[in-house]
Amino acid sequence: MGGDSGYGEHFKEIGRRYGPFDIALLECGQYGKYWPKIHMFPEQVVQAAGDLGAKKLMPVHWGKFSLALHPWNESVKRVVAEAARMQRAYYDADDRAAGGAGTFLSEFGLVGF
Repeated sequence: MGGDSGYGEHFKEIGRRYGPFDIALLECGQYGKYWPKIHMFPEQVVQAAGDLGAKKLMPVHWGKFSLALHPWNESVKRVVAEAARMQRAYYDADDRAAGGAGTFLSEFGLVGF
């Protein structure tokens, strides 16, 4: 689980040393141009998950409080859009075979890599 942090090379180093990971819980909300070292932009969250070698990404730290100037659900929508742009699957065959578990996970922001 990542805490409040900006994107950086440390994600690649953690992935090299300790990865791959089954799941990464990374903050993806309350970002802004004035605090890039504190909160990642949504597209950076997807990149960080890839750097970590995460099989799944659970975006956290969004939609609870409105601390930034973006709409409360913008960050998770941008994470999903970036994952799609990077051709990351939302769920795998096992999720679909489980009778729709992928849909449940997708609704809660769990994005498969």
